[in-house]
Amino acid sequence: MKRIGKCIGAVLLCCLLAVGAAAQEQDEAQLSEDVYSFQMMLDGQVYAFPMTWEQFVQMGWTYDGDPGQTLDAGYYTSSEVFEKGELECYVDVINFDINALPLEQCYVGGISFDEYQADKAGGLDLTLPGGLVYAQAVQADAQDAYGTPSDVYEGEYYTKLTYTYESYREVELQFSAETGLLNGVSIRNLSQPEDFVASPVSQQVPAIVESYQAPQAVGESLDSFALSYAGCLYQLPAPVSAFLDNGWTLVEDDSEATVAGRDIGWVTLMYDNQRLRVLAQNYSGQATAVANCFVTDVEASDDCKVDILLPKGITLGMTQEQLEAALAGETVEKEESSLYTCYEVSCGERSTDGYEIYLRDAVVYKITAEHAPRYDDFTGAQ
Repeated sequence: MKRIGKCIGAVLLCCLLAVGAAAQEQDEAQLSEDVYSFQMMLDGQVYAFPMTWEQFVQMGWTYDGDPGQTLDAGYYTSSEVFEKGELECYVDVINFDINALPLEQCYVGGISFDEYQADKAGGLDLTLPGGLVYAQAVQADAQDAYGTPSDVYEGEYYTKLTYTYESYREVELQFSAETGLLNGVSIRNLSQPEDFVASPVSQQVPAIVESYQAPQAVGESLDSFALSYAGCLYQLPAPVSAFLDNGWTLVEDDSEATVAGRDIGWVTLMYDNQRLRVLAQNYSGQATAVANCFVTDVEASDDCKVDILLPKGITLGMTQEQLEAALAGETVEKEESSLYTCYEVSCGERSTDGYEIYLRDAVVYKITAEHAPRYDDFTGAQ
């Protein structure tokens, strides 16, 4: 599952019905001459990508898998297998919505056929824009119809021409080295349709936010990520709402209003005239208000003058000797420059998880703490 790289109710249902009606009209339409129409004609039916899953299966395709499995917001999955009689194809499925959705409520953003699939089905009745016919067109036909390719790959068994409009929008044509004929086609258009209507944002607080509990004390080990910040206890990652409950205020015009499922968004918080601007992680599969997202890193410094206390008693103002004593036995990298000395403390499996402690004139003046566990690791631990 890959990301690009953000309620199925009456509004979306109406949208799907409207798109379905448009698809029926498209069947009767003429195939475009433009390669970047991302169209094809198969067995007399015109396809235009992206198209809804519903449109695609209405053309006679059956999915070889579970259509109810969830695809996260803004993600796509490739090489999904569909069958139509003896013909098999590979399909890209993409979720343009702000919420995680079942595959069957997503879009088909691309399709591909190869020589093996065509031979297995006894042939392929496929025509591309400009009149290129599968197993009949040669490279010169493609270049006459579409112009100079964006890229050409010449291999021992085939030559591949790629026509790229922009990222995730391209057409690939493969020609046999033996016969010179078109024997492979891939069409991909993962651009959100202009008439797409996103689901409304749920007002419900995600369960993972409701289950958060602040620690009772600063942790004894650094990998606990239980710390005191501006006089209150937090377990990183901690919900934005926990900071709001402890007296921080949300700077609305400098923060995201909502964040898509499993996405990140900027949030700016203020406390006693001090500003903390960080990326907040939505650990829910559904879009939600930024207050229901998680702060994964905090900073205490000249730019954000608040108290901080880490495990092992590490805090601002301590001497280099005291810090080194506290860090004994930890995984630490020391960086020295003419302006500062920095101790990078690694904790956990991710390289970004840990602490950075800066000293100037042998005194700690800045501390950052970051703990941003992977979605599956964090949600699975709840």
